[in-house]
Amino acid sequence: MTKRDGTQWAPLKLYESAQRTLKAFDTLLAQAPASVTPSAAVTACRDDLADIALEEAQTLTEIHDVKDQLAGSAEHAAHVLAREDTPADDRLAALARVLGSTSPDIARTTRKMSNQARFRHARRAAQRWHALGDELLTGLLAPWAEAIITELEDLAGHVLEGRHEAMVEAEAFAIEYDIKTEDVANWQLMPERYHGHYKRLRAAELAHQYRHLAEIIVELELRARGLLPDLHPDSNVPRSALIFADPTQLPSVETLDSRATLWLVDAIANGARPRLATATEVAKTYKIPETAMATT
Repeated sequence: MTKRDGTQWAPLKLYESAQRTLKAFDTLLAQAPASVTPSAAVTACRDDLADIALEEAQTLTEIHDVKDQLAGSAEHAAHVLAREDTPADDRLAALARVLGSTSPDIARTTRKMSNQARFRHARRAAQRWHALGDELLTGLLAPWAEAIITELEDLAGHVLEGRHEAMVEAEAFAIEYDIKTEDVANWQLMPERYHGHYKRLRAAELAHQYRHLAEIIVELELRARGLLPDLHPDSNVPRSALIFADPTQLPSVETLDSRATLWLVDAIANGARPRLATATEVAKTYKIPETAMATT
């Protein structure tokens, strides 16, 4: 699907069930910092997904109950067959119930009904999430990114002061003393003489969190699944504009993989301003001409 505003949606990729869709949404909410409060629209979407997942569970239970009823009928029929005084006609009827309840056709039918129910509810859940659109970004993901970058900005000076060598020393310190992630997150409680190491380790963790949020969660999961709008490929807008307010101030990409923390901190120092923006917002900022867009 394409639009004249310079954005497009990837084809919607369903999760295998509404329950799995709800779990993915809940995982997203659980990963966000405690300081970030989801918007009313995000919360409403979560509630709707829970309702759809509940309907799915109820439908699957009803299908399972049909199988149980057939099994119960077969069990009763087996008792009838076991009695020696059962008349011939009753014995034949009981045998038919046993054979009917265990036939491959019934098993295939109930399995097909279950699969169809999951597909229908998974589609409804995905469409509801899709309808949330950019509100997911503005109501959860962007504040999440802002919380990460705000903390990283406070630590940036310590990273810039010692550059790469100090980062290497901090990593060696973490290995030598078996420093845990929770220790780094609570670096203020650690011995003051080691604060320099802890601050650099925390900066590295925050840089990793930002890249994971921007590149894995937003790009490879949400936009690729058609759950967030994306830039149209003909827009000629750099993709870095989705995660940096001023991509022209980014450091050389040659050091991005080997010195990711320092690269992001340099980007902050240069004024690139890391942040998550909607594709619509970025397209408007770059003033994409309508004639450049394909339409459907």
